[in-house]
Amino acid sequence: MIRFNKLFAWASAMGAFMVYSSCASVSQGSSVLISDSPVLIASNDVNEHPFSSKKTSSNSAVSAKTAFVQKIEAFLNEDKLSEAIALYDNISADLAEDFDLLYIKASLLLSAGKLDDAEAICSSLLLKDPTNSDVLELKAMISKAKGDTKERSSALREVLKADPNNVAANVELGSEQIMNHNYKVAKTYYQRALKSEPNNEDALFGYGQSSYYLGDISIAKSVFTKLSKVNPNSAIAYSYLGKLEAENENFLSAERYVKKAIELDASNYDFYLDYGSYARSQGHYDEAEKAWKKAVELESSSIAFLT
Repeated sequence: MIRFNKLFAWASAMGAFMVYSSCASVSQGSSVLISDSPVLIASNDVNEHPFSSKKTSSNSAVSAKTAFVQKIEAFLNEDKLSEAIALYDNISADLAEDFDLLYIKASLLLSAGKLDDAEAICSSLLLKDPTNSDVLELKAMISKAKGDTKERSSALREVLKADPNNVAANVELGSEQIMNHNYKVAKTYYQRALKSEPNNEDALFGYGQSSYYLGDISIAKSVFTKLSKVNPNSAIAYSYLGKLEAENENFLSAERYVKKAIELDASNYDFYLDYGSYARSQGHYDEAEKAWKKAVELESSSIAFLT
């Protein structure tokens, strides 16, 4: 599932200036695909901004802009987030209100945990472009970091008005509905996300999980099987395939799946609980006891770490 990570915004910024860094070497009119970033496709016409529809007529201004984002890139490559943000203290007047650079600044501020400052920039950008999906997504992540679920949901729904199959927004809203046990609604969100990205791991997991909770066993099995093929290292996919086998009392098969999950992630408390349950159902009581003891150890370690 999609989770808040302070590096989400950092990745957004990286995606933005990767576009600019490529401008000088790519012929005019071609396109760049940047995967795993909110910046999916941007024109390499040096006069076009990837986030806004406004254009600049000055090649020198674009060169200055490219140089600025390259300075940010250099600091981020050295894990110097504060220094990257500090570059904005001396930004030239002609770039100070640039839409794209302000978006990057808000992203970096989110990464730094300066949520109020990041939110203020997002609000100013949305006054200029109220339907900009990149900014709305960033606003939703800021709201999530602040624990403002109402504002987060509102921003995500605004994204869907412009782009009904937006992956990030649908996955986030699907996760929200899972938490509220609204599995049917959650399933719809994940299905929309998969229309845009059929192999998106978060959407596949959510679709499979909501199907499992709704009792759609055959769909869930198909989805988690696909997830295990998309990402053979997805421990959670094997875990759910084990649960699905257990639903049909195929406990030996269920045990094999959960052992695979444990092989990939030996720190997951739930995997050992399931392992113990499947072993017990086969009459392997000693094995079940060992698995449950391991689960207790993991839970105790987790509590100790949090305290």
